[in-house]
Amino acid sequence: MKWLNKSLIIFFVCFLAGTIINPNSTEAAVVKVKKQVIYNKDNAKIQVTGITKNKKDYELKFIFYNNSKKAMSASIESYAINNMSVGSIGWDDVQDADDVRAGNKSLIKLKINNSFMKKNHIDTIKKIDLVIILSSGDNESVDIQKTIKTNKDNKKYSIVKSKKIYSDKRISVSYIKKDGNNIYFLIKNTLGKYMDITFESCSVNDWSYSLSKYASDSLFDISMPKGSYYIAKFNVGKKFMNECDIKKIKKIGFVIIAETDIINLVIPTDLKYAEIKTDEITWSAK
Repeated sequence: MKWLNKSLIIFFVCFLAGTIINPNSTEAAVVKVKKQVIYNKDNAKIQVTGITKNKKDYELKFIFYNNSKKAMSASIESYAINNMSVGSIGWDDVQDADDVRAGNKSLIKLKINNSFMKKNHIDTIKKIDLVIILSSGDNESVDIQKTIKTNKDNKKYSIVKSKKIYSDKRISVSYIKKDGNNIYFLIKNTLGKYMDITFESCSVNDWSYSLSKYASDSLFDISMPKGSYYIAKFNVGKKFMNECDIKKIKKIGFVIIAETDIINLVIPTDLKYAEIKTDEITWSAK
């Protein structure tokens, strides 16, 4: 009995030690961000208060302080995790600070979906690049891009392997893979500022192809923080292939249109956007 009691004690102590110090335990893998002010200009202050996680998603929380003498709004336009852009934010994924009265403050919440992380093979949030737009009632706005680093940031970020098929000083496009009727491309924003991109003038095997009519995935208004990447899935609909009697996808063509602010100062939102158009980009199957 004494031997049994001693064994039980040793087992219990080892179990506790493993629970407390095991680097692979859930507790050791908790992602944290420091409480910090990421913006304090233009009579506005934005403070990060923390990040939490439930079974499915992360939630990043902020407080927006309107220190001006007029109503202001602060909205999250885009974000990237470990340099991978989300593309577009769902209505249910963000709580913006809308029309905050002078001298008041408001909560901002951003949900980071687990589905987005899985799609981009992100195991741990190391850094978050945010694009926040401040606007006021007199039609003025300013784009802010800030980086928030977590306790897991080691400055090593994995990017999917790809083969470059197009590049200029503003954007680069690389081919990742073909999976059935889906062709995957890696887009990188090399412009040095935030921009929205849209695929236009698309073709499949020299047949004009309407993404809005046939494709299952949207390639419109993809938001990209500066320096970020986005995995674009170019889907060729079966209906289109049947109508054009296409048996095998041999060639894809498209043009990327990008919109960005001409300047990063407080400016009127209308008539202040520059349109960037790439040359025709073509991918051919081997």
